[in-house]
Amino acid sequence: MPELLYAIVAKDFVVDAENNTISIFSIIEQIGASVSSVRFPELVLLTLWQRNENELGSTLVQRVRLLKPNGEEVFSKDVSFRGDHPRHRVNARMQMLPFDSSGTYVFEISVRADDSQEWGEPVARYPIEVALAAVGEATADDPRAARE
Repeated sequence: MPELLYAIVAKDFVVDAENNTISIFSIIEQIGASVSSVRFPELVLLTLWQRNENELGSTLVQRVRLLKPNGEEVFSKDVSFRGDHPRHRVNARMQMLPFDSSGTYVFEISVRADDSQEWGEPVARYPIEVALAAVGEATADDPRAARE
């Protein structure tokens, strides 16, 4: 199986057409909001895979899953990729991901050969700490917050 060199969750990215370099915007490490629920219109998971020589030209499938703090899956997306180069980027766009409770959300990343049905263990886990205000709870930057 290929080796995962990096996995990054961000709001957006661009690839320079001249030199194929990637610019990543607003990397997501944590989410804080003074509301009880947040949905991002779009996030992207950027991964870079290093293939073994015997995998060149074969098709692989990357799976990303978003798990809530209680372990419940709220999102899953499979992306097939094929390449004749040792390194391959997969840029998976994800829309309207729900973050509706505080705690640690985890993006799990797995990979398998296209002709296999077995996923095995995830190759990476990307945690995001989420801190949301409880319904009706005032926050420090909220005008309803208690003043001393």
